[in-house]
Amino acid sequence: MSIDGANIGVTPTRCLETILGDGTQPSADEERTPEQLEAYINEVGEPHFHKATEHGYNDTCRYLAKHMLAAMRATEETLDMVGAYRKAKNRGMKNVDPSGFQVGWAFNAARTILGLPEAENPAIVEFSRKDF
Repeated sequence: MSIDGANIGVTPTRCLETILGDGTQPSADEERTPEQLEAYINEVGEPHFHKATEHGYNDTCRYLAKHMLAAMRATEETLDMVGAYRKAKNRGMKNVDPSGFQVGWAFNAARTILGLPEAENPAIVEFSRKDF
């Protein structure tokens, strides 16, 4: 799996399972094409902002991705993650108090749909033995 898994269309909570040590990579059955990923994020309505549940966590990510994608499509400039989030908020996205991982996953989902390479997710930090 790549940085946060959004580029292959895997759900946010499934990505976190792998990142946090489940030990298994997502299967091909869990992956989505960019078109399927767009349909997945567009199916979400107003999320029930209960981060403690898998459904609520995923819906918040999908909601963010849906609005960030719309904001990115509405401008000719290339937006970074903060710019896309701000433009989405300025276009009427509710404040959902997301985590860094949620914003990163949403931004990478939008980038994937637009055919852009993924960006780093601010919630993921990699260390190697030489760092210590």
